[in-house]
Amino acid sequence: MFTKGMRAGMYLSHLKAAVNKITIESKPEVRITMSFGCAFGTELVNNLIGTADKALYESKKMRDAYTIIDAKNGNA
Repeated sequence: MFTKGMRAGMYLSHLKAAVNKITIESKPEVRITMSFGCAFGTELVNNLIGTADKALYESKKMRDAYTIIDAKNGNA
């Protein structure tokens, strides 16, 4: 059985791989990347948005990455 965090990681991994395959014919040297921040838990939506924003900030430090935080216990 997969946890919410594991499922989110699988979806984000597939999305990241799909984005990395995108090419621009006129600019083949351009590489498209994306960073993602994800939060889940039973918190209020406003709190989850703040947690997801922190996760996104962590991902941007690494570039082309994703970070998932369980808002219930703050674990990434």
